[in-house]
Amino acid sequence: MKIQLILAPLAAVCVLSLVVSEVHSRKFCGRDLSVALDLICNGNLIKRSGMRERVNKITVLKWPWIPTHKALSLNRKKRNIVEECCHNSCTVNELMTYCGKN
Repeated sequence: MKIQLILAPLAAVCVLSLVVSEVHSRKFCGRDLSVALDLICNGNLIKRSGMRERVNKITVLKWPWIPTHKALSLNRKKRNIVEECCHNSCTVNELMTYCGKN
């Protein structure tokens, strides 16, 4: 019971700090990345297979205003969340792209 009283305000502070840093990018690695995703997505993440489905749908699209090879380079199939948010910095908005549909 006492742990919940401590964890609830701590979680609120974490969420607020993430919201404030929405404009600023930051590195999220390891446990920090897991906690940030859990707080932002409420435990509703895209599974790897779900991400592949999205990428496959993107690659099927025709982009009449740019060549196909350039359109295919726009997707994230070769990048993952660790590369985007740990090796490089990312924003809360970028983290939210890994949340599943509500």
